[in-house]
Amino acid sequence: MILYLYKCIIGPRLYRLQRTTDSQGVNYKATNGELISDGFIRLISVTWNVGIYASPIILSYFYRRYQPNSLPTHADNYQTIYKTVVTFLLAIAGAFIIRGFSRYQNTDYREFINVLDRLRTMPREKLFEFDEVLNKYDFDFRSWPVIFKWEDSPSADPKRPPEVLKKQQDLSALDKLKKLPFTVLSYLAIKLFGRRMMYPGSVDLLQKMMQNVLDGGRYRLIEHYQGKRYKLQAVDGNEIDTLFIDNRGKNAYGNTLVVCCEGNAGFYEIGITATPIAAGYSTLGFNHPGFGGSTGEPYPQNEVNAIDTVMKFAIDKLGFKQENIIVFAWSIGGYCGSWAAMQYPEIKGLILDATFDDVVDLAVAKLPSSWKPLVIDAVSTYFNLNISEQLNQFHGPILVIRRTMDEIININPEEPIKTNRSNDILVKLFRNRFPALMNDEKVYQALRGWLERDRMWYPYRLDNEKALLQLKQYIDKNGVSYPVNIGDELETSEKINIILYLAQKTLVDFNTTHCTPLDVSYLQTPWNILSLPAFKRKL
Repeated sequence: MILYLYKCIIGPRLYRLQRTTDSQGVNYKATNGELISDGFIRLISVTWNVGIYASPIILSYFYRRYQPNSLPTHADNYQTIYKTVVTFLLAIAGAFIIRGFSRYQNTDYREFINVLDRLRTMPREKLFEFDEVLNKYDFDFRSWPVIFKWEDSPSADPKRPPEVLKKQQDLSALDKLKKLPFTVLSYLAIKLFGRRMMYPGSVDLLQKMMQNVLDGGRYRLIEHYQGKRYKLQAVDGNEIDTLFIDNRGKNAYGNTLVVCCEGNAGFYEIGITATPIAAGYSTLGFNHPGFGGSTGEPYPQNEVNAIDTVMKFAIDKLGFKQENIIVFAWSIGGYCGSWAAMQYPEIKGLILDATFDDVVDLAVAKLPSSWKPLVIDAVSTYFNLNISEQLNQFHGPILVIRRTMDEIININPEEPIKTNRSNDILVKLFRNRFPALMNDEKVYQALRGWLERDRMWYPYRLDNEKALLQLKQYIDKNGVSYPVNIGDELETSEKINIILYLAQKTLVDFNTTHCTPLDVSYLQTPWNILSLPAFKRKL
């Protein structure tokens, strides 16, 4: 009994008994003793966290008030402090014991702690078979057992963990020394507020404010769509909070898995997972490091580690082949989405919704101009979200969704279409994939005109059939592997016709703002030039 009581004392908080085929989903009903004692423990936890932030002020106050040379004078005060601390610790211990006894008397909690205790002793490969039992309860995610680790994958190489694609910056020792003060300032800026500005969803206060909404969204995914929550562990030790909805065999789209990469304040509970779920796809969502139940902080290396673990889990544990996976990324999620596409080149396609080519120019535009040197250095060093550079390493199909009223992914909010960074994604992508076309300045101007809806730069009537025929003829003769060097033998008007045909196949407009949920009709398998009938792969 003592061991059983101890498990109840230190056990995780239980929030809900999920709906099953045999029972309705209900919130866990704690006894009054558990509610009061747990409320006291939560209050102490919040006070402690606030105290950490205020510790310089608190320590300074006590140092001035109780200096060592004044010990004889203030002996009574020290004794009072000692008694207060002991009483406080006893009160905390008492709260834990009362909570434990209350849980012990609760049938639902005793059943839960027994189930969790059994599951914790199972090996990971066997634990996966009992995921339905685990998902009967919603409880503190910190206590969930890890069901998959990065190194469990046959393709994981311990000697070569995932790496970010970094810009090269060769500086001499003297230049580094000259730049040292600026480097220190950039580091402090990122640590103090830069990371929180880049990923506001990782701020604890925001998550606490959204907790009820996030919980409700998760319950809906689990109970209405038979979603299953899993804890994965990345190579850096961070735990990744994921949720999988399996629609295989249920409809025409269910055998395709959509892996969702959320935005900088997005969570799978209430994020972009709603669109592929509504369309009938199997869906795998995950929270960035530091979001929801995921641990860590959302720096680029941690982001890479997280998405690599998610992809390995999808392939090696859930059983999806790369060619049956679509990566769907929204906003800043385009970074980990493009990295996944680069590292898993056989995927069915990559969908980039309301994202950007590189975050540096965007960050400079959104912050005061006087900060420009600091912003460029700090963002380039610590948040080098170079999406277009990663796309250049991916030769599969891509769909870019541009939001015409986007108030976030642009340089000038007054020109949301002309300065939308999705335009730059397409231009840089085509420069890499179709250089013979894009090297013609008039072709470039025509593409920019099409993107900016400026008809003076491109013909009013496009001949899509002719463009398709010329592409097929080129492929018949040369095969296709990027870069595709079609264009050298063509007139400028023909080049324009082809590049705009390709643009129509690669970019679509969604007439709305940045945060509006994507309509199901826009979630489509990206067009693939490799699927043209005349195509034969060059070895």
